[in-house]
Amino acid sequence: MAQVNLGNALESGRDAVRRHAWREAFDQLTAADQAESLNADDLEGLAEAAWWSGRADACISARERAYALQIEAGLPRRAALIALALAKGQFEQQAPAVGTAWLSRAQRLLRDEPIGIEHGYLARLQTVIALEADGTVKGCPSLPTIGYAGGNIRTLSLEDIWRTSPAIHFGRLRTIDDLWGFCRGCYYADVCRGGCTWTTHSLLGRPGNNPYCHYRVTQLARQGFRERIVKKEDAAPSPFAVGKFELILEPVPGAVSEPARSEAPAPPAPAPQAGNQGQGRIPPKLTLCHSCYQFVWPSEIACPFCGTDIEESAAAGDREHARLEALIADVEMLTRGQALPTRREPPPRLELPLIKRPPSDGPGDMEVLVEAVPRGMPSSPPASPEPNAAPVPMPHSGGATRV
Repeated sequence: MAQVNLGNALESGRDAVRRHAWREAFDQLTAADQAESLNADDLEGLAEAAWWSGRADACISARERAYALQIEAGLPRRAALIALALAKGQFEQQAPAVGTAWLSRAQRLLRDEPIGIEHGYLARLQTVIALEADGTVKGCPSLPTIGYAGGNIRTLSLEDIWRTSPAIHFGRLRTIDDLWGFCRGCYYADVCRGGCTWTTHSLLGRPGNNPYCHYRVTQLARQGFRERIVKKEDAAPSPFAVGKFELILEPVPGAVSEPARSEAPAPPAPAPQAGNQGQGRIPPKLTLCHSCYQFVWPSEIACPFCGTDIEESAAAGDREHARLEALIADVEMLTRGQALPTRREPPPRLELPLIKRPPSDGPGDMEVLVEAVPRGMPSSPPASPEPNAAPVPMPHSGGATRV
């Protein structure tokens, strides 16, 4: 580290950032930060200097601190820009799960904000095309060339490829009819549409049935099943080639279930939300059930997962959110040494009405046997289950089907 004068390290660091003297900026701002914690703007400058000096970990650390300060200051747009920078950095560090988490934070922060340049940065990070060395254009850099090459920029313009090539449209034009296996009958089929194309294609040779899905894992586990991937054939010695794998459905150890078998791409059963699936249609926006915290279709009256009335659940969620905000405000006042306002009577215990569905012979049978109480409120202990009692059947719309 170069010699640093702590008396003017901050101003020297800011000047070095303006001059793009990145190593000097990093040394000066690091010293200033050790003397007194930097503000959000200077932390962003430190992160930029760290990045261009080859210090990726220091860059990410500085940006995470800057993000927290912008959130604390109530500046969601600035915080979203930092979250997008963190997402990009994590992707470049081969940490896609962490990068996706930061991308999701940026999306949430900008969801209710007026359209601005931050939304442009978000769209840029979400929209990716791939250009191979010979000019071949693909919709994703990870996909194989065969089957996903949309054209070549040596013979077509990028606009023509984007607008007219079916191989580029695979994500935009996919419908439920293209799904198979578990994904075809999943409750979220018309929103997710099989998830990542590369994940499914590289494993099973075709898109539309993604085993790397948390919801899928949890639904199969409730039925006592799990999936296992077995490699059957190595990839060919060519760029972007993939091997062959087999998806095995088997009982969870200790669970009573059927013997393991291979999953075959049989003709899919009708999906629960199979109506109105025009190509290129934007996926619908789901509603959150505040009782079980599952997303549901906006047309639902009762949550298909827990049976709670959706409107009552939303109202209870709003009240719970207001209660938690009041508690946070009280804690902030106490930390500043201020007296709390006059206490009001605590809200009464809230019970959400449940909608019972009458039993029938179909796969959609469900009888709600639980009482929904918002988080944070006391609840009476559940009664002990009867020995040898039959399990409550899962709703068919939950997507847990045995294949």
